[in-house]
Amino acid sequence: MAVAYPNLSAEMKRMGITQGDLADAIGVTQVTVSRWFNGHRRPSVEMCFKVKERLFPNLTVDYLFSSEPDWLTK
Repeated sequence: MAVAYPNLSAEMKRMGITQGDLADAIGVTQVTVSRWFNGHRRPSVEMCFKVKERLFPNLTVDYLFSSEPDWLTK
């Protein structure tokens, strides 16, 4: 199964951030984050902005939460 947010996943990998780290940073459970990545749930707009603001302030929400990997859009 493909990752629902490949750009977010790639940025997390680059920075050594785990799903547990992401969950802790935005105040949700690791299970919630796992469900986002496996496509069973979608994060709210508020959660998307928390991820961006707390962990990736130099990136856009559109980029982080795109369902297409960045290399496909270039």
